[in-house]
Amino acid sequence: MRLRSATAVSAHELNLLDTDYGLYIGDQARRFCAQVKMVPEYIGWHGHTLFHDPARHSTCQIGHGGAVAGVSRIPTITQFRQIDLALGGQGAPLAPIADILLMGPAGFYINLGGISNISFYDREKEIRSFDVGPCNQILNRLANQLGQEYDPEGTLAASGKMDQQLFDGLNSLSFFHEPPPKSIDNNWIVGEVWPLIDQASCSTVDKLCTSTHHIAHQLAGVIRKQQNQRNGNDKIIVCGGGTHNDFLLTLLSRYLNGVKHEISKPEADLINFKEAALMGLMAFLFVNGKENVLSSVTGSTKSHIGGCFYQAPGHYKKIHE
Repeated sequence: MRLRSATAVSAHELNLLDTDYGLYIGDQARRFCAQVKMVPEYIGWHGHTLFHDPARHSTCQIGHGGAVAGVSRIPTITQFRQIDLALGGQGAPLAPIADILLMGPAGFYINLGGISNISFYDREKEIRSFDVGPCNQILNRLANQLGQEYDPEGTLAASGKMDQQLFDGLNSLSFFHEPPPKSIDNNWIVGEVWPLIDQASCSTVDKLCTSTHHIAHQLAGVIRKQQNQRNGNDKIIVCGGGTHNDFLLTLLSRYLNGVKHEISKPEADLINFKEAALMGLMAFLFVNGKENVLSSVTGSTKSHIGGCFYQAPGHYKKIHE
């Protein structure tokens, strides 16, 4: 509950929450390490995003890295986005670095998380990536209204009907017509997207069906628009929790009718734990002095090593040796 109301509290309360959440995460990391009898050299920690405002070079993730490192006794790297924003970038998405290094070759990489984003190589072999739109945040919220935590395999959505008025309204939002690089945050979804869905006159299951159509339509539209820039590989690797949504993937393939493509899924652990793998990879690159944020993706003036390093008491580490 404190996280849900974090954007409406005083500066003092926010600072306390930042610390308390960091202490909690550090304790959970310590307990997990004891359970599996394994201690990592470093923790890569993203934190809980309260807002993300690239236009003002600002982002806020809470769960203080110093608190995580102090309680876990493990050196912690966090705050991966801030340098990129200072360099004029979007600070997002970060996922393409995992697409490049952890996935096999593909024409497109799609991440179906709370927000969907897409990555691909252009003809100059530069990786390009940007947020496409809301995804599981909307689908899960609608599933909650139907008494489910989420929509397993998209079966609830598949039982509904698409509402054309809602579909057109979602697709008309200005973000979907802006050129990349671009990114979105939860506040935009809550303020711009959700009211359209919430106020629609159709049933909840029809809203769920329509929202799934909208997600697939937007992803397919990006692929169609970029197909002349693709590297000749027809494979589309999908990852993230939405990969389990068979109805969404069926719709994606339907909206790609006429475009040669092959939708592929990576191994289960990478589907289910991609965000965790991404943070670990970002931390690994940081401590080894390798760029982990790409300017071709975020639009910043220079690719760089993003992150802030917190030493752990009694376990001091040298980096960039």
